[in-house]
Amino acid sequence: MKWVPSLLICLIGLASIAMGQDPRKPPPNPDTPRSGTPGGFGFGKKTVEELLPNPYLFRAALTVVAQAIPHVIEEQGLTLDEEKSRPREGLFVTKPYVFARGSAVSRAELQHVAELPAAEARAWISGRYRLEIRISPVDATGTHVTVVALIEGLAQNVLSNSWVKCPSKGVIENQFLRALRDYIELQ
Repeated sequence: MKWVPSLLICLIGLASIAMGQDPRKPPPNPDTPRSGTPGGFGFGKKTVEELLPNPYLFRAALTVVAQAIPHVIEEQGLTLDEEKSRPREGLFVTKPYVFARGSAVSRAELQHVAELPAAEARAWISGRYRLEIRISPVDATGTHVTVVALIEGLAQNVLSNSWVKCPSKGVIENQFLRALRDYIELQ
């Protein structure tokens, strides 16, 4: 009978973790949309990651967000373009990052993150993107962050290769916003 109270405490702790409320983590941002089914097994189904709103409202001061952005850019393996960025004005620009190489991989990777122009049949041999991150204050404790990915695919034609702009699907922007949100919430 001495083990009954400790068993109840363990069950309550496991129930809160199973419901997605890890007591060791800070509470989530209330502005973040929730997915319909937390956790579970997919058994072959791809989990669809819900896109965060862009611009995203952070419940943090402008200075906190501005200091966090270069850290997240570095964590993502990107390089901040010092010449084009104007942090005092709220603009951060990365250098182009090549994320796909090779004709077998590039088309699939590009289709995952961007809408490919269907004007003509092309052989895609590389993909790259750069991010433009703009921050603006809402009030003393709120900051809007807008992320724009400028995606280009290297199209191989018979005579030459050329970089073609491809409209983004929001996948890369969402990855950056999630990484930034996680970085800010853990501080």
